[in-house]
Amino acid sequence: LEREVATLRQRNLRQLIILVLTISVTLVALILVAQPYVLRYRAANDVPLVAVPELGVAFEAYEVTNERYRWCMDANVCDTPEGFRQVRDDWLANRLKPVAGIDAAEAMDFCHWLGRELPTLDEWLAAAPPQFEQWSELGPNEALLCRLPDELCSGQEATAALTSVGAGRRSQYAAADGAGIFDLVGSISEWTRTQLNDDATTTDIEAIPLEPVNLVTPGEHFRIPVDEAGLYGRLGVTTRSESRSDAYGIRCVERATRLIE
Repeated sequence: LEREVATLRQRNLRQLIILVLTISVTLVALILVAQPYVLRYRAANDVPLVAVPELGVAFEAYEVTNERYRWCMDANVCDTPEGFRQVRDDWLANRLKPVAGIDAAEAMDFCHWLGRELPTLDEWLAAAPPQFEQWSELGPNEALLCRLPDELCSGQEATAALTSVGAGRRSQYAAADGAGIFDLVGSISEWTRTQLNDDATTTDIEAIPLEPVNLVTPGEHFRIPVDEAGLYGRLGVTTRSESRSDAYGIRCVERATRLIE
């Protein structure tokens, strides 16, 4: 009888170990399967969307941060930006700064991951301050074109520093409900999906082609001296789609059809 009891206990112990291992493996598998969806949910909901009714789109209130973009990397969707090792070296100081060092295809991949798009130039201009030539007149609380006292915001050396999003600055687009869109001017230049052709006509493209194209990247980034702001005219600057720079980043928009859903 004692032998049978001992055998039964051993069998129960084996079954318990198998059960625990099965549950553990199942939980790990579920976590691995669910992680990309959790990361995408976090990235999509980490920033407010501000509706621009006349456009039928909603803009993300801030540029995409290093942290949001890293979630896309962790989901194995996005590639590592240029210079991201230095960003990681001081993650606490850099995690909420705008991500930069990504090309146009990478920018579009991030927005598509969220079910969003890169804005077109016309959409971007409709939300930005009215006239490019007025950007140099915006104060430090309205744009990042200068972080010096007002009387010093002139000359070639009067440039901004790249700072974290949501730093309490005044918005540059005010929605009817009081929501704002920040740092359209002076933080980073932002990728659009508007191509500038050789004959100075523009085309809104749905995908980035393999061959380099000229895409408009408005925003008068933080490295541009105040005196040079607004000198590029309505189209802003064009950038080759394969370019990666520490002054170019992204902001996504969501279409009205998705907002209704």
